[in-house]
Amino acid sequence: MKNSISVHDNIILSYAVLCDKAEIHIRTKSERNEHIEIVFYGVEAYHLEGDNFNSIILDIGECTNEEILSIYSKEFEKGIQYCWPGHWNESKSKGLEYLNNKNTKAWQISSSYGMGGFVIGKTIEYKRNN
Repeated sequence: MKNSISVHDNIILSYAVLCDKAEIHIRTKSERNEHIEIVFYGVEAYHLEGDNFNSIILDIGECTNEEILSIYSKEFEKGIQYCWPGHWNESKSKGLEYLNNKNTKAWQISSSYGMGGFVIGKTIEYKRNN
């Protein structure tokens, strides 16, 4: 089912990583003062960078695990020595096998300004909080 709530050009108000629940919550606000919370569940990996305390979302698009592992190959290669993002990151093929066996999906977070990155997890939910 396609998401009917747009977060295009929303400002990121805050984000939280709930390690014990494997969740990421991103609170946003639109130009119309509509508050949307984006929640990723069953998170296996994420990489967010470039937060400038005034980040604006361009888009959150679903892609494949393989695409994320390729786009962020340098980060995954460097992460091996730190066990980032998890024990399963021994190589691209082992990582892809693990993520696919866990039935995860990947989302690319593109920014117009500031923070962007990716999240790999089970599901995403958009919640109106007005």
